[in-house]
Amino acid sequence: MSSNLFEPSSDGSWEGYAARLAGRLTRLQRNEFVEIARTDTGTFRSLMEFRVTGSGRVRCSIGGQAFPIADVATIRERREALEELGWRYLPRKWVYVRDVGRSALDDLTALVTRTLRETCGISQPSQLTTHDPFLPADEPPVDVPNERPPRPLAAVTGVNAPTDAESDNEPPTTEIGIIPCCADGLLDLAYTVVSTDLQRDVAVVDGLIELPHIDFAPSRIFVTDEGLKLVFTTTLTHRLIDPALLGRFIIEHSAVWQDISFTVNHDHVYAQRVVDCAVFHPRIVSSALTDWRHFLNEAGPSMIRQLNPGPPGSHDCNHNGLPVGLQTLVEMHLADPLTPDRIVHLTNGKVERLREYLAAAETTAADWHASASTDRPGQPDDEIELYDNMFRLFDAMSGLLRQAIELASRSES
Repeated sequence: MSSNLFEPSSDGSWEGYAARLAGRLTRLQRNEFVEIARTDTGTFRSLMEFRVTGSGRVRCSIGGQAFPIADVATIRERREALEELGWRYLPRKWVYVRDVGRSALDDLTALVTRTLRETCGISQPSQLTTHDPFLPADEPPVDVPNERPPRPLAAVTGVNAPTDAESDNEPPTTEIGIIPCCADGLLDLAYTVVSTDLQRDVAVVDGLIELPHIDFAPSRIFVTDEGLKLVFTTTLTHRLIDPALLGRFIIEHSAVWQDISFTVNHDHVYAQRVVDCAVFHPRIVSSALTDWRHFLNEAGPSMIRQLNPGPPGSHDCNHNGLPVGLQTLVEMHLADPLTPDRIVHLTNGKVERLREYLAAAETTAADWHASASTDRPGQPDDEIELYDNMFRLFDAMSGLLRQAIELASRSES
């Protein structure tokens, strides 16, 4: 792909921005990220994120916040336009991605610049800000000099914060931390940061922040009983059958994901990320949230498959609304479309189990359809698309299960 993907700007601002971004990405390492956002609208709206994949390539991801709300026809036209430019859509993560080697970073940043201008509606680089917590001290920032807008701190009003001891004539450049008053206060602060970063309503249920279902696995955030710490948590299995498997699992993954801990409670295995917030700052939570979502989507699929061997249903839990066996069938169908015959084989032709899965699939499809049909002013376009896609997925799975039940019933008779 040629690096001359966009029309030159009259003042050279876009060319300079692309060059600085390419220079920064040459030094990006594994487990680091660079995030591009716009803040000129008064909120922090994430547009793109850069990370290094396991193969050492640089990946740029575009999430749903990058685009304005639109109808279904516009969403489809946008997808076609992005795919024509060279972006690849990942339906399970609801993002567009582009992976390149280090030698093609100029091509990537040229594509990024063109997409920001033509698809995201960014007219000047001065509208952008870069969240770059791993920027080396000897490297200049990507942002346009002297025009970096601050990330809003909407959650800190009225909270006692330590005073700044500096007395220089220049305004202080260090950011002020906040000492939360209590666990509920920390939960409120975290809620504001998470909802702002994700640009959507986030539910708080029984003291738990329920993260939206936009990642591979559902997850929550809670405050520990002792100490002001946030815990990001997700369930990897609802029924651990082989304890020896867990030991091998922890040895394999702990070295790679050093910030993630694995715990067991009543045969459930959880992955957790603990964040010390005795001194709170929004950037700490934002960085942890980004890393946590990266972990869910990067490692979640393989970890869940590893801890849930055997046929569907073998790891079911009575406390889980959606049977794990059905979840397994859905994951397999997304990876390689299933047939009714294959489903009968995977479930050993057990009609009662298939009927249980069908009831859950039909209920889930109805719930997603109701969400898709509900008119919510200002609803993000990626959320609309998510509801529609999930409805279609579970509706299709319901059809497959009906056919599988018919096949299994004939075999029994």
